[in-house]
Amino acid sequence: MSEALDRAISALDGVASARIETDGAAIVGVKVVLDAGADERAVGLAIGSILEAHGFRSRVAPERTKVEPGAPPMPPVEIAAQQKPERSVQLQSVTVEEDHSGATVTVVDSGGNSATLRAGSTNEGRRKAIVDAVASLVIESATSPPRLVEVMQREDGVLLVVLEDADGAKLAGASVVHSGSDFAVAAAVWAALAG
Repeated sequence: MSEALDRAISALDGVASARIETDGAAIVGVKVVLDAGADERAVGLAIGSILEAHGFRSRVAPERTKVEPGAPPMPPVEIAAQQKPERSVQLQSVTVEEDHSGATVTVVDSGGNSATLRAGSTNEGRRKAIVDAVASLVIESATSPPRLVEVMQREDGVLLVVLEDADGAKLAGASVVHSGSDFAVAAAVWAALAG
C-alpha cells in the first residue's frame, strides 16, 4: 500500500519528492518536498484526498458528522518547500552612464542576463536603481524589490548594506570596495539576496 501512496503523492503537481514512512506494515508519516512556488495548501488538500481514498481518516480535515468506523487515522504529513538550488551565476559588471537627464544603471550577471534602469540624478536614485536591477536578476518572480535601508563603508574598505523585503524582513550583505562604490553596492546587495 505504501508504494501506491508514494506513487500517487509523487505524481501530484507541485511535489518535488515524497516519502512514505513506515513502521513495519503501518504507515507512520508522509514527508513531501514541494517544488519552488508550489501552493502548499493545495498540495496538502490533494494529499489528504489521496490518503482518504486509501482508507485513512484525516486528522487535519474539519470534523465530520459521521466518521467511518474502523478507518485508521491519517499519518502525519510533513511538507517542506524545496530549497533554492545553488546558483553558479555571479555579478559580472555594473555600468553607470550619465547624460544631461541623469544616470542609467546596467547590471549584468555572469550568465549574460542584464537589467537596465533609470537612476535619476541623485546618489540615492543611483543606489535604488542598483538594488532594483540586482533584485530583478537574483530574485525569480519578485513582486516588489527590497528597500535599501542603510549603506555603510568601513575604514578597511568593506561595504555593508541592509535591505528590507516586502514582508519587513531585514537582509544584510557585504562586499569589498575594489574598483568603485557602485559595483561594491551591487555586490553587497547580490550577497544579501542570493545568500
